Amino acid sequence: MNNKIRVLVVGLGSIGQRHARLLSERAELDIYLCDSNVELQQQAIKNLLKKPAACYSSYASALKEGQPDIVFISVPNHLHVPMALDAMNNGADVFIEKPVSGSLEEARSLLIIVDNLNRFAQIGYMLRF
Repeated sequence: MNNKIRVLVVGLGSIGQRHARLLSERAELDIYLCDSNVELQQQAIKNLLKKPAACYSSYASALKEGQPDIVFISVPNHLHVPMALDAMNNGADVFIEKPVSGSLEEARSLLIIVDNLNRFAQIGYMLRF
């Protein structure tokens, strides 16, 4: 039985690839990748420490087939909340790159869903550099 945590990294630009590479160093994780750009998928796979469990071009397929426990969302900002809501409605917790949303109203709606579904949402915000 595989007890590994399933992590989906969606959006494989430079930030998504960094998340995927660092997450691939963790033995307790199975890494899934998702991006509509096949070149970015291939580039990300080359940089991983271990082979991904699966790679998807469709986010809906990645959620349905991969059944991730956690979704790292590294896509254009306007997609953050809708993709986070889809992930949480599919039973996953989320890590969302900054900014959470383009509007306070949308961010508040996300908080309500987090509470209602009893999910976790973390925002990636680094001040170190």
